[in-house]
Amino acid sequence: MISANKGIEDSEQAYILSELVRYFQHDSSGITHLTRMDKSWKPLCESIQQAAPISKNDATVSSAVSSWQQLLRYLAISLSVSISQPVSIALGRTKANSPDENLKSDICAVVDNQCLTADFDIPNAASKLTLTADLVRRTISLSMRIEAPKDKTRASSSVIFLTRQLKNITHENLSVRAYWPKRIPMTMTTLQAAIDDPMALVGDIKGEIPTYLEVICIIDLAGKFKGPKTFVEEMLLSFEGFYANAGSSLTKWVPKPPKVQKHVSSDAISPVSHNDITTQPPT
Repeated sequence: MISANKGIEDSEQAYILSELVRYFQHDSSGITHLTRMDKSWKPLCESIQQAAPISKNDATVSSAVSSWQQLLRYLAISLSVSISQPVSIALGRTKANSPDENLKSDICAVVDNQCLTADFDIPNAASKLTLTADLVRRTISLSMRIEAPKDKTRASSSVIFLTRQLKNITHENLSVRAYWPKRIPMTMTTLQAAIDDPMALVGDIKGEIPTYLEVICIIDLAGKFKGPKTFVEEMLLSFEGFYANAGSSLTKWVPKPPKVQKHVSSDAISPVSHNDITTQPPT
């Protein structure tokens, strides 16, 4: 990232850095990227898909979740290299300061919900990128959620604000969700359907505008999900592909700056005569 962003002014140091990077990228260096999950990943997936009981204290669960967290770090590094900007896993203060607490939290998530989820912070992106692996359905989902415009009076106009940004991308496997106020259920349709007709996402909802709009990609990995090697390959391809295709095209809504109001000219005010003023005695 330093090299790509020309962070070194000294030409000799910049050359040495570029050679170092070239060495690391060569097969002969012996440095390899993450190619597979831990061997515990497959038995964990099979147990969950067969509805077998799993325990938070099971070493297989702990190893598989630890491998998942290693994959997350790899995805962040890989995208950082691709965009030449630092991508990080979004963690709360407790998890960031305590790897043990972070591991326990994900273990609880996979045991209780059979899902693993992580958020990524990408510089200047419209929102965090959320990644979810559903071990029951054998799917991975990638999504980015932005605040819906608050200066719109029609729900369809809010939808158009989003779809206009995504017209020129690949629409395959992409859907759009709208989240509504007043406990109105979330609505969802394909991106192509929302582009063709914004009301396809609004449905029968009247008199309300959405609070949030989300672009989501759900990929069914089927048998590839439990494969230690194929899972990593598909995850990397999908993660970077989603951001390159949809995520990098998103722009969050920003309120327009206030304008100077036109005040009434003093010449337009009719003069008041003394006869129009009624004086009231003090009480």
